[in-house]
Amino acid sequence: MKMRASKTNMSGCAAGLPVEILFPLLGRFIRELAGLCGRRWGLLPSSCIALVHIYQHPDASGPAAIASMTCLSPQIVTVILDQLEKHGMAVRMPYPGDRRRKAVQLSDKGRQLARAILRDFSRVEKIAIGAMDVAHLENTCCLLARYAEAISGQNNRRPSVAV
Repeated sequence: MKMRASKTNMSGCAAGLPVEILFPLLGRFIRELAGLCGRRWGLLPSSCIALVHIYQHPDASGPAAIASMTCLSPQIVTVILDQLEKHGMAVRMPYPGDRRRKAVQLSDKGRQLARAILRDFSRVEKIAIGAMDVAHLENTCCLLARYAEAISGQNNRRPSVAV
């Protein structure tokens, strides 16, 4: 039996909604944005996510860090990096001080594409936000911030387990 949310723990959303409603909605949000990349730029959603991650976090751009931060498997990250290199968007470089590790750097072409993707994401978000009234937008932002904090609190309390 699924647990039901009360009015107090859903920031004013109607009672009776299943508690596990946010995760699928957030997943859809990410898939829709990443799908935009596929339609506009010809990239798989996972490639889009990895490319933007490398652009935004050049200091955490090794394959293992990309896999960890994007929730993609290391095998998928390897395939993505192979494709990004093949298309001249990224290059794997030796990691300073550790010959076993690789750092990933975007080429000029890769940086330009990452910036264009982020501009598209911003444009789409502005349109979506423009369709919401201020009260709904404020409630949504508050709810998502509380949701992120609750997850962060759980992450800080529980030891990580490698699968």
